[in-house]
Amino acid sequence: MSDETAERSSPFAPAIVIGAVLLGFIAFLAWAGLGAFEQDFRNGDDGGAHALSKSAVGYSGLVTLLNAAGRPALVARGPIRGAGLMVLTIDDGDPTTDLGDLSTTRGFDGSILAVLPKWQTLPALHRGWVTQIGIRPVDADTWLGSGDPDEEAAPKAGADPGAAPPKVSPKARLKARLDRSNRPRIRLERRDGIASHVLTLVGRDGFPPPGPLVQVKTGPIDRWQTFVATPGYRPLIVDETGATVVAVEDARDGDGYAFAALSEPDLLNNHGLANIDTARAGLFALSMLSGPSQKAVYVDVTLNGFERARSLIKLMLQPPFLGATLCVLAAALLILWHAIWRFGPSARGSRELAMGKTVLADNQAGLIRMAKREHRMGAGYVAVVRGIVARAVGAPRDLAGDALAAFLDRLGRGRAADSLTDLSAAAAQARTNSDLMDAAQRLHRWRLEMTRESR
Repeated sequence: MSDETAERSSPFAPAIVIGAVLLGFIAFLAWAGLGAFEQDFRNGDDGGAHALSKSAVGYSGLVTLLNAAGRPALVARGPIRGAGLMVLTIDDGDPTTDLGDLSTTRGFDGSILAVLPKWQTLPALHRGWVTQIGIRPVDADTWLGSGDPDEEAAPKAGADPGAAPPKVSPKARLKARLDRSNRPRIRLERRDGIASHVLTLVGRDGFPPPGPLVQVKTGPIDRWQTFVATPGYRPLIVDETGATVVAVEDARDGDGYAFAALSEPDLLNNHGLANIDTARAGLFALSMLSGPSQKAVYVDVTLNGFERARSLIKLMLQPPFLGATLCVLAAALLILWHAIWRFGPSARGSRELAMGKTVLADNQAGLIRMAKREHRMGAGYVAVVRGIVARAVGAPRDLAGDALAAFLDRLGRGRAADSLTDLSAAAAQARTNSDLMDAAQRLHRWRLEMTRESR
């Protein structure tokens, strides 16, 4: 069998091999890009208890309500620098997570509110919906910890008493070590039945502050959940029985609170906000935590697994570096193409000094341009146009110069807008290229009018 026959019978044609390589390369780029933006593509409508969920236990309605009420609200999927109120919606996850060490709260300088869960649900047939199956057992003490100072945050022996204490997260200031024995624990209680409740603002002593009562009534809420004991915290909002609904750590600088916990999630979730009275009660609780200022409210979803992580691939595929990435990719493709195929036939050598009338005319024009004498060529151009028009109109051959110009002026009366004498003077008085161009255009228009070429 000859080599030509063997080559024709081979199943691996060059075009197929090249196509397979290019297809694999494109597939790899698509996989890398989609993998980098995987978290961004997730809309979060999975029925969970977080701000991206539209289910009954979700909190997407909270963001909509706050914005509609004139309070700026954002879903936090990454680090937040600034002040305001951070709402942490606890769903699934590790209860020992340090709530003050999340990417959104690590550099946050405002108040933090942790909303405890209550309902246990299962996904429904409709995407994003859930089915209630009961009450979730919640270990509030493990999530919130004790309000006793952390031993690691205490000053070390021999340390400078005048030095500033080390900066610790709000959770670290509140959460005591779980291995301590015989300490009180944070506990919850739930009441059977569906009923409305009255929320009241209380002071540090547990009693309403002087003046009119600051109260709000909720809508009907199923199995009302409150705190039984909150060691290290103090009540901020209580219900009609005196049970704590919102417990807070001491204020930082008299403006807001460093850390707080909400026992009843139905005050802020989508199911509760469907009732106008409950929605007012939820806004009341948030306003009591953030103070009178209208600072932004950030609803965290990093605790629920929707953190928008940063990576080198995302940096390359987003402005302003996207343009540079596309240029590098295009250059790589051109190099690959050049390595496979030639760009046309081989270039043929040419003379260093070209020949012909066109080259001679171009060289003369270049010399005139270098000498900046273009505006001096007006008189010559007038003579050329005058000769063309004289032959076209049949002017006597014995006429020349001013006599020919006078003849053409008499002939052009009523036919041309300008006279040759005026155009000759304008071309002779040109001082710049712009002046010469204007005179040349007028001469061209006069020529068309005299020879009837424009009709």
